[in-house]
Amino acid sequence: MYESTEQYWSELLSLDEPTFMKGFRPISHQYSSLYEQLFHHYFKYPVETEKHIRLLQQSRPLQWFPPHWFEHSQPLPSGRMGQVYLSQCRLPWKKTRFIVREINLCMISQGNKLQTCPNQVVGITATRSKQNHRRLAFVSIAADATLEYLIPQVNQWTFQKTYRTALMIASSVRDFHQQGRIHPNLQPRNIMMFQPNSMTLIDDWPCIPLSSRYGRYPYIAPEICHDHAHIDQQCNMFSLGVILWQLGTGVLFPSSTSVSPSVYAMDPIEHMDPAYNTLVMQCLSTRPTRPTADQVCEALVRILMSEMACPSPLQPHATRVRERQLALVKYLACFVPESNPDLQHLMQGSSITKRMMLQVAVSLERHHLYWHPSAAAACQKKQQQQQRARRLSQSSNDEQDNICQDEHGCYVLQKKKHKYQKRSYRVLNQKNDASCLNIYGADLPDLMQMGFV
Repeated sequence: MYESTEQYWSELLSLDEPTFMKGFRPISHQYSSLYEQLFHHYFKYPVETEKHIRLLQQSRPLQWFPPHWFEHSQPLPSGRMGQVYLSQCRLPWKKTRFIVREINLCMISQGNKLQTCPNQVVGITATRSKQNHRRLAFVSIAADATLEYLIPQVNQWTFQKTYRTALMIASSVRDFHQQGRIHPNLQPRNIMMFQPNSMTLIDDWPCIPLSSRYGRYPYIAPEICHDHAHIDQQCNMFSLGVILWQLGTGVLFPSSTSVSPSVYAMDPIEHMDPAYNTLVMQCLSTRPTRPTADQVCEALVRILMSEMACPSPLQPHATRVRERQLALVKYLACFVPESNPDLQHLMQGSSITKRMMLQVAVSLERHHLYWHPSAAAACQKKQQQQQRARRLSQSSNDEQDNICQDEHGCYVLQKKKHKYQKRSYRVLNQKNDASCLNIYGADLPDLMQMGFV
């Protein structure tokens, strides 16, 4: 006898050939079991798919989720790995949110080498494409939020919560490195936060075979942009430094608006433990001599213990975070309607008082632009610069492989058939190199982002 309905269904749908749908027979005599019929019915390459799924289950069992459980799914912005859906699924035993991600067999294996199944995956299903074809998809439990959703709320956090969150993220990166792995796209959208105090990293497939220039600015290390180097552990430490800096400042980098160095400069963090600021600045070093993940974890443990022994006043830090976010809102208000999604992201999860303050700031800024033509002209000039940068980044399909800079000092990242350009801040904003020291291209079109939002 089974102790619960969940236990019964989990065992019945477990992708184990002897026990899968035990007690049921296939509808056709050409199949010896429902397990065999499952792969032939849903997938174009049933033998290869079954082989790879069987190998993936050597580490842990996977479960089959019938496709009709995900009929009411919401597509999310997706990248190179395949379409992603958010589904509110009513299972036979409870109601749960799932993330469904389409994949190709090449994502599971590279040549004769089998890739590791992501830790958050709990099973597989089949999705229907526009051509009425079925595609293999991984199923994972949806998180309560991404770290990017929580960053604007850091002014409401205690220092202990900030340091604990930073330690959790650094520990996950350390575990990656201890396994000899490198995260190809370490950024807040790929850090899933679960209640009460747990998290997981997603989009952790090896960056093969498309490009080593995979990720999102400004989380890509400068050596990748300048030297066309490959992603390594030091690149992950730069990305971690940007994330730790955001936890201390509450800054979100926009995805649809160009970036001003004076507004988004990664300046030292004020009103926090000086050791935390020193650690962040070491991770943001322009040279690949950054601390290791082990060293970052050890430093964060010392900072957390010091805060627990002698708590610091929160009010100056919270005030500084609100002031910085107010400056971001005023800057984004100049870009209409491109900045509307970025403004919404900056206000999400905020208290009612803070949200009203930011909305009033947006209204006043846009009112000022409406009644002062000179200010509106300056804002329009910024928009033209942004549109010109987008055209430059999307129009080129030159297949040369050895270009690192153009005649204007613009850094170029290339793939086989597409070349993505990033106009340097010195060229776009008429700024000197000193003001651009700690900014690395947050305005690059995020064409390869996975899309967990």
